[in-house]
Amino acid sequence: MSTLRRTVWTAIAVAALTVAPMAAGRAMAAPAAQSVSIEISPPRLQVYPLGTARIQTVLSNPSNKEQVFALEILLVRADGTIVTAFLSDALSMAGGAEAQAIYTVKHADGAAEAIVTPRPWPELAP
Repeated sequence: MSTLRRTVWTAIAVAALTVAPMAAGRAMAAPAAQSVSIEISPPRLQVYPLGTARIQTVLSNPSNKEQVFALEILLVRADGTIVTAFLSDALSMAGGAEAQAIYTVKHADGAAEAIVTPRPWPELAP
């Protein structure tokens, strides 16, 4: 019985070693393949009395190809500590496009500045 068990575990290990590099290949794409070239105008931040913030900015895609990305929004206090962080849904912009982006983020009491950064979303890239 132990020979059968050893054979089964060996087959599972070989299968895992075969599949792991293929799965890791997508997640470990070259940095250039994961970069996003979306330009973001300086965001305007307005914090309302009940702690909700409105962030407004303009996004533009200077490249000639579609970009798929998410926006990471950090609301920061004057001393540099982070009040809250927000990650948008996946966004897609055609090459040469420009669009206004407005987000509402809760729990923003004390926020003095908004930092908006595009993050790659390679799983949805064309």
